[in-house]
Formats: sequence, structure tokens, C-alpha cells
Amino acid sequence: MNGYPDRQASSSAAANREAEATPRAPRTRGPLPRSPGSRREFPGTPQCVADVRRYLGRELPAAGCAGVVDEAVLLASELATNAVVHTRSGDPLGSFSVELAITGRTVRVLVHDLGSRRIPQVLGGTDSGGRGLWLVHALADDWGTSSDATGRTVWFELALPDDSRAEPRSGPPPTA
Repeated sequence: MNGYPDRQASSSAAANREAEATPRAPRTRGPLPRSPGSRREFPGTPQCVADVRRYLGRELPAAGCAGVVDEAVLLASELATNAVVHTRSGDPLGSFSVELAITGRTVRVLVHDLGSRRIPQVLGGTDSGGRGLWLVHALADDWGTSSDATGRTVWFELALPDDSRAEPRSGPPPTA
């Protein structure tokens, strides 16, 4: 199985993700409201996954969110790979987009693809494939999917650590 059956999903994993031996079934949630933020379109090629990593690696620190860069880049890379490999975004002339929204103390990354007949599904961490959503499930504070006529969105949220700020920094960082 490649990680994509068919229904909307959301999972609040922050509190008990460590205690779970096997992935749980995601809750159903309706479409997410759009948040203002940065958005970029990418061609649906495997080479563009590195561009997604560079995009978030540049945008997050510039927005004062350096504390979640590593996790956000890893999880967005997994979702971008899924978009290219498992959806129509990977077809010739296909594309996908990545959107970054920062609200309060939360960073939300949304990957919009051209959809497929199957729905994203978390597979066990010991399966030979399908670990991308397992990582999202394990590391994100919340995540889910929504679909419409244009395709599918898989999103995740990360809480900013106490030493990160949601506003861009001006001037040198504070000294200890």
C-alpha cells in the first residue's frame, strides 16, 4: 500500500504521539480556512522537492520561526514527495504548491496537489513505504487533509517553541 486511500483526515498528535505503538485512525475534519501567508508553485518533478526545502528554509527564519525549520522542512519534503509520486501533480505538466501561514504561535504548512483517487493514509513505521505521513503524524502538532474539485491539500501545524517569535526580527538577535 502506498499511503493514499480516500477520506478527509486530521490528527492531534502532540500529547500522545510517543505512547502510540501503531498509528490511529485520523479524525474527520472539514476544509480549513485559508490564512494569509507565503505561497509558491512548483513543477511536479522529483527534483523540485529540494526546491521546497530551500523555500521553507529561507521563509521560516525570515519570519522569525527558526525554531521549527528542521521539522517543517522534513515534513514538507515528505508531503511534496507524496504529491509528486502519488497524485496527478507528478504527471507531465503537473504541479503542486506549498503555502506557509503563521498565526500566533503556530506555523501551518499546506501542500496543494492535483489529487488522486486514493486518500492519504498513515501506515506503520515498519512498513517498507508510506513513512511520510507516519512522520507527519508523529512530529506535527496537528495535521489533516481536505479535497475539492481542484485537488487535495495535506497540511500540518507546528507550535513555535518559546524562544521563537512569529514576527520577523529587526536588528541583531538578543544576547544572553
